[in-house]
Amino acid sequence: MEKSPIKESESSKGETIGYSKKTFWDERFSQESGNFDWYADWEQLKPKLISYLTPSSLILNVGCGNSKLAYQMWKDNFKNIINIDISGIVISKMKEQYPNLNYIEMDATKMTFPNNKFDFVIDKGTLDAIMCGGDPNPPFELINEMYRVTKYNGYCCFVTHGNKESRFDYIKKCIGEDEKFNIIYEVLNLNFMANLINSLRNYSKDHSIKNGMNDKNVFIASLLDAFMNTYNKDDLSEEEIKENKKVELCLKLQAVINKFGGDKEKMKKELGKNPIDFKKMENKNDEGMRKKHCYLYIVKKLE
Repeated sequence: MEKSPIKESESSKGETIGYSKKTFWDERFSQESGNFDWYADWEQLKPKLISYLTPSSLILNVGCGNSKLAYQMWKDNFKNIINIDISGIVISKMKEQYPNLNYIEMDATKMTFPNNKFDFVIDKGTLDAIMCGGDPNPPFELINEMYRVTKYNGYCCFVTHGNKESRFDYIKKCIGEDEKFNIIYEVLNLNFMANLINSLRNYSKDHSIKNGMNDKNVFIASLLDAFMNTYNKDDLSEEEIKENKKVELCLKLQAVINKFGGDKEKMKKELGKNPIDFKKMENKNDEGMRKKHCYLYIVKKLE
């Protein structure tokens, strides 16, 4: 039976349909250097995924970007990893940075791999990015292509900000009722940088990260929001403190949080930056929780 795209997307004001376009990512990665991981890195994902992998597993990392995920897994003795991305710019950069790893320029919605090739296929953020474009075809094609190249009794995994209500049935419908599969669902805390990006998008009027960074009040509010969502003020390790040294003002925010024990009004006064809207920090519904968690959907392909 021929499958039809599911008409569901997450485009909103300020989003761009370019998220599914090669030209968008080539331009973006030509201006970026270093590495960046959406949502979570391997150390956070490992406890959830390790039981589905063996050192001999053939792994496909879809929409790899400039993430260190493959390198972190490679250091953990998962050597058989193929990384693909639509941007030739970032693929060239990653080949230079990690010459021992396998990077291929390829559109994940139109892969050239044969059916049933990989033991484990993972996407971390690509589905979310292309769902923001408004076109139902790329997300549908991505899910089906990932499933197609997964071996029987293998797994394809989606790391996404979409909760069970927004993703579980969507993934099932995209794969289709004629296929046999099981879906395992897991919840994972976001890392600090992912929380910061989500906070910047929430506070910025047009959901623009760049504009949020350029507005000092928005930037301070976002840093505080991300810090409180990521860390318990009484439970900061040396590694977490070291990580926050990479971000301007975080040590000051740490001191303010410790001093005032989470009282936002006192912290706002101490920081001396007005107006700062802290209302979104009080949001207890799922939209607020999206800033603190990401979700894993691990699809087992059955014969």
